[in-house]
Amino acid sequence: MVATEAEARKGMKVFANDIYEIVRCVSGLNKQYGVGDKEFDDNFPVLKKAVAAFNRKYNGLKLKLEKNIEEISLRVFVKEKDLKSIYNNSASKVTGVFSVGISRPQQIPLADAEKLADALEHAKKMLFVSYYHPDKDSVTILFEKAGDSIELISELEDFARPNTPEFSILAYYALKEGYNAKTDVIKETAKLGFVDLMREPERMRWLDNFNPYFGE
Repeated sequence: MVATEAEARKGMKVFANDIYEIVRCVSGLNKQYGVGDKEFDDNFPVLKKAVAAFNRKYNGLKLKLEKNIEEISLRVFVKEKDLKSIYNNSASKVTGVFSVGISRPQQIPLADAEKLADALEHAKKMLFVSYYHPDKDSVTILFEKAGDSIELISELEDFARPNTPEFSILAYYALKEGYNAKTDVIKETAKLGFVDLMREPERMRWLDNFNPYFGE
């Protein structure tokens, strides 16, 4: 069943709030961890529950929370069979893409269709895709094959920021087959504090105006 425009817009707002809250809490907890805050040991299991709830809610994505001696990190995976498919199905449809390559320094402009097609055929482990960015001159996302999924490697905050390529790609995989509306991610993240990454009026203004469709 195809979602109506109103349903798609509602789903996008739900997803935007959920990914925003996860990124906000990961960022906040990472700061706690870095300064040795005594509340970290209580908060980390809460964050793990929030991430688990997110993964149950959005079947097309998987977030993986990791901790080492230096930091807390969040790895982001989408369910896609290979690098060529993620490019054709989502990455190429995001507004602003301008070059692609199997290494960062040797990317191919979109205008060179023959070389681009060859690069996609040979992309087995990694694919670099560069975009014009609303807040920077450009951004390059690394897509890396990881078993039966593809990992997206970029700045964490850009996965939750309005109108970024990272957000658009995640939203596509989160919502293309629907989501479990009964799973409440916000209920878990509400147990944690931390300063917002974006001013609330700015975020709500974007959510009201966001167009939940990829560029043609």
